[in-house]
Formats: sequence, structure tokens, C-alpha cells
Amino acid sequence: MDREAFLEKHRRLVHLAHADSWPSIERHGLLSTQEIVRRWDVPASQHDAILRRRRIRSFTLEHPELGRAVVRDQHPIYEAGLQTALAGSGMSVGQWLELLNSMVFFFPSAEAAAKLRAAYASEPAVLITVSARTLLREHESRLRLATFNTGYTRRRPKPRGPDSFMPLRRYERAQGAVQEVTVLSGVPDLSSHLVEVEHLPAQR
Repeated sequence: MDREAFLEKHRRLVHLAHADSWPSIERHGLLSTQEIVRRWDVPASQHDAILRRRRIRSFTLEHPELGRAVVRDQHPIYEAGLQTALAGSGMSVGQWLELLNSMVFFFPSAEAAAKLRAAYASEPAVLITVSARTLLREHESRLRLATFNTGYTRRRPKPRGPDSFMPLRRYERAQGAVQEVTVLSGVPDLSSHLVEVEHLPAQR
């Protein structure tokens, strides 16, 4: 699919993050978990727990110069379901989690982000809206599309593997509606693409 055909349907993309992450995001842009671990000088002894195993809790990382970064837990990922979904892909659970942690994820709309928001309703959040056009213009070579929620594996998880993330040029509408837009490594120039930032209070 070419860029204009994609933009006809997807003018805005959204990212949902923990509210405590916003000062760091505003300063450094949206970075993948893998990139955060690298920049925040996380000890190698913690890399597996953050990058290659399902995170059962969130990690708050502090850096004397870079400030605070919050790496969210991965409660929506059910490991038994993920193992089933990866059957025949040639990938282990650890490799799949490492792949997810190498990207920043966007939803095609605020409505599409509602399920993730519901899963973390007890926490304050920030909903970040960006221009799809400028994001594509600057980062198309690192941009990938997925036609399903790649981090959800609880009920009848879809088969997945390295080809679940497609460059725009390989995506065709017949393959299914876009459910996720990812950028490898991240979007350090977030301010160049920012449309709106909405702070969402915790729901009690």
C-alpha cells in the first residue's frame, strides 16, 4: 500500500502511557523499552526481567540526567496462550517479548486504545495523539503495521511470528484492518508530530 492510501483512513495515531512517564516522554520522545533500558544504563542483570520475560510488575527507572521512565507491566500477555500462538513461528516466548520491547506502539484511534485504557483504569494515564502523515514522512523505514493486538494472548490468540509486523509497502487491506502501528526503536522527535496530549485521571 502506498502512503496516501494509508493516510486516507489513518490521519491520527494514538499512544497510551502511564501519566508518570509524560515528563520523560516530553523531554526525550517516545522510546521503546529496549531503548529506555539502553539509555538509562539498566544493569545487565535486569535485562532479562524487563526485556525477555513477561513483566508481572511495572519498573520505574531513575537516571541522574535523563530523569524518570516508567516501563509498564505486561498483564494482558498470557504466556500459555503466547506459546500456542507462536507454534511453528520459530520464535520463543522470550524472543517475541524482546521483539515487542524493541518497538513503540500506536493505535489507529482513541477508540482502539479503550481496551488498554480499561486494563489500567486504576492508574492515571496520558493519551498522546500524533500526525500519521508526519510520522510516516520521517520514520516510514522503521514503521510496521499489525492486523491484530500483538500483546494480547488470553482468548483464542492469533498465530504470530516475525511476519506479523509488516512494512507499509507489504500491507494490503485484504489482509485485515490495521490494529497497531509500531516504530522500531521509537520516536525521539515526538514534538514534531504531536497533535494533542490528554491527561486521564485514574478511575476508581
